[in-house]
Amino acid sequence: MKIEITQSFERYFKLAETSTQTALASHKDASDILKQIHDLYTTDLAAVSEVWKPSQGLLVLSSMLTWLSSIRVSTTGHQASAFPLFRSSLESACYAYNIWEKPELEQGWLDRHKDEASRKKSRNAFTSAVKQTAKNITDRDFVWAGTAEWINTAYDQSIDFGAHP
Repeated sequence: MKIEITQSFERYFKLAETSTQTALASHKDASDILKQIHDLYTTDLAAVSEVWKPSQGLLVLSSMLTWLSSIRVSTTGHQASAFPLFRSSLESACYAYNIWEKPELEQGWLDRHKDEASRKKSRNAFTSAVKQTAKNITDRDFVWAGTAEWINTAYDQSIDFGAHP
């Protein structure tokens, strides 16, 4: 197999920008839904930022920015490259939720770089964060009943479509 790159670095980014503008203009319904999700992120982040600890706020901010990056990458024509970003976004949101539910997890998250034992402790605490969130979040009266299935499906499909090589 021979791979040949025919576009310059500059041309690649110009084509990617054109693709983004075309995708946003051509898919108005999808763009509107994404804007609504963005508005929820920004509204919720502002509403909870005063009561959350910095680690939770940073995780949710990371989730939002990584989610936006996944959209940006996808609209450039690299849909498969968006899945690792989306997975990371979902994980960050779930880590923040898990810390909200169990505040004692925060210190383990903050200490994860301290030493190997701390790293293992953090990994053990957060390895199943997505599944825990999916399971626990539906106990909240403000959450749609199908949320658990959506979270698990979105996570599994992000892996199936490229979040793992």
